Amino acid sequence: MSDIVVELSHYVDNGYYLRTFEIIKARFQPHVLGKHQFKILGDPNKNQANTDILSREHPVRKDGGIFIFPSVHFYLSEYRKFQQTNELLYDATSIDELTSFLSIGNDKDTTKPLDGGFPKGRCTAFIGCRGGHKSHLAYLHVLARLTKQYPGGSTNRQEDAALIVSLRDDEMMIQNTLTGILQNEFENNNKNIKEDYIEAGKLEILYYPPGYISPEEFINRIFVSIHKLKQKAKNVTVIFNSLDQLAARFPLCAKLDIFIPSIIQILIGESVTSIFVAVDEKDQPAEQYGLLPMADLILSFHQYRIDEAQYKDIIEPDVTHSTTSNKRDHIIITVERFAGGKKGGSKGLLEYHTDSNKRKTMKFSPLLDNVYLNKSQFKK
Repeated sequence: MSDIVVELSHYVDNGYYLRTFEIIKARFQPHVLGKHQFKILGDPNKNQANTDILSREHPVRKDGGIFIFPSVHFYLSEYRKFQQTNELLYDATSIDELTSFLSIGNDKDTTKPLDGGFPKGRCTAFIGCRGGHKSHLAYLHVLARLTKQYPGGSTNRQEDAALIVSLRDDEMMIQNTLTGILQNEFENNNKNIKEDYIEAGKLEILYYPPGYISPEEFINRIFVSIHKLKQKAKNVTVIFNSLDQLAARFPLCAKLDIFIPSIIQILIGESVTSIFVAVDEKDQPAEQYGLLPMADLILSFHQYRIDEAQYKDIIEPDVTHSTTSNKRDHIIITVERFAGGKKGGSKGLLEYHTDSNKRKTMKFSPLLDNVYLNKSQFKK
């Protein structure tokens, strides 16, 4: 005879106790079906002295109590109604050569400038060896968007904001990394990461310490941060770093096969540009937890041992160089999948370069079609 029937239950997963909230019946009103996780959280003001820890708990929560995290299926049922109908656009990178390398368009039509970079409002995957500058390139892109120091930058653009989701490095380590990149690779920039971006609401670092975090709580935390950043800026970029840590640190999330595809679908539904950074190793699944089937652009990063003369031929193709037996390791970027239907397989060389001001900056040199690379020399 009841008009409202709510069932509170629990279950144990991997030895972790989880509470669930389910609406069995709600007569004469719309309601959300499915089992949703709920937690009883304490007063966040107890951590008021440590803003980083407070942000880990929740970016806007003012008090404690019972909090419900909607099921993953609820998010998917909402975002499956979304259809990307706008033109495929691109976010330029801070490296001119890389932006041109990722350009699309009709090369024969000189009246149309080539539009290049990472697909706007969609997913890009960086996958490859450790030490391949993947995270550095992603952070460099975020800082370029925040500081507006990127090709084609215009004062008429909407403000940009960014969310960095980290499964390994904590908030302070990422702040230090961003500060170093900003000081070394952005000329005449005296911005402070914490004061000018984090405290201004333009940048959020979301660090997940290892633990039994449920997929529902993980996704809800990202969802809230995205909407918080959208209050400050129209364009939002998400960096999801260290995907290789998922199984070891967050077993409940790794157990859900559709966990990463769900996050990507939510970000696409919110028109957020995302870059997922993953390591290609033996202990990683071939599809990278569902990342590779979902990504619109896939860039692979590998170490490659190049003869010094071959290296000089790449960076100075119009100059004749003498042969030498010296070899050096470099990072080769390969386009495995190209957004917009352009043929993949293009390659380029990514390295640190000392410019005329003796600053260490990241440099990208596209490889000509006639440059042959032996795949057996790629290091995993």
